[in-house]
Amino acid sequence: MLLLDKVLFTVALAGEVDTAMVQGMGGAGVANPYDGNAIRRSPASMLLVVDYTGQSDFYGSLAEGPLVGGLVSVKDTRTSEFGAGLQTRRQWSNIPPRDDELPGWKQPGDAFSDKRWEQDWRLGVGYGFGKQALLTPEGSEEVRRFALGAGAVYTRTTSELSGSLNDWEFNAGLAARPLAPLTIAASAHGLGPWGHEPLWYEAGAFLDYTRWQFAADGIYRPMDDTPIGWRAGAGVQLASVLLRTGGAYDGGKWVVGGGLGLASEGVRANYGVQVDVASGHFTHSVGFFGQF
Repeated sequence: MLLLDKVLFTVALAGEVDTAMVQGMGGAGVANPYDGNAIRRSPASMLLVVDYTGQSDFYGSLAEGPLVGGLVSVKDTRTSEFGAGLQTRRQWSNIPPRDDELPGWKQPGDAFSDKRWEQDWRLGVGYGFGKQALLTPEGSEEVRRFALGAGAVYTRTTSELSGSLNDWEFNAGLAARPLAPLTIAASAHGLGPWGHEPLWYEAGAFLDYTRWQFAADGIYRPMDDTPIGWRAGAGVQLASVLLRTGGAYDGGKWVVGGGLGLASEGVRANYGVQVDVASGHFTHSVGFFGQF
């Protein structure tokens, strides 16, 4: 049972969820300081923008079995040079494990189900400096030039096959804005001996130029059979309509994504979809974002 627990929990960790905005750009967004998932992916990035934000995203898939979940994020990087963000995720699924995910004792003809509840809390904190005002098409915004960040993730999984499991993951990184429209960031995940997730790294760049956005990430997972991966995406705003597309190669799998949204001053509604190229499986998400 211990081996089965380890296998199934490793599979669960691989299923990290993107917000609708990032999903529409193929998952690219390590250096995106505007998205709520910076709390998880790169706490340093979120310090590069001076604001209060709230965001909620809901996602679902029927590809291998029913899966539904949601993310809620809030952050404050305005009150002081220190900033913090809190995100919580809830997910329910019933996706039977594949034969190659089991330790070998499954008998021919046996069928497994795995009703699973996952919930986690993600805390990101950081310190930013080099504050300045930037002109934007809508007026101006306050940003920072440099930031350091760290985060912690506590996950509790209750599974029909493996019972209840608890896990911690710690990360740290840095981010910078070398040019007014350009942010760059790098993060290390799985730090320390406390959790199941092995150490891995990601770095990226995010360009927000007038109505256009471009994101590109590099991934290095030294314990994987395919250690190097990438993500890339682009978006454009036409009046109040947002259009996005992107793709990724991670863990030996190809994924493509697309999305659209509606935007007004400080508020966005987003839709994103991702497709696993090999299986043809779709994952859909919708999200709402507010900036104050």
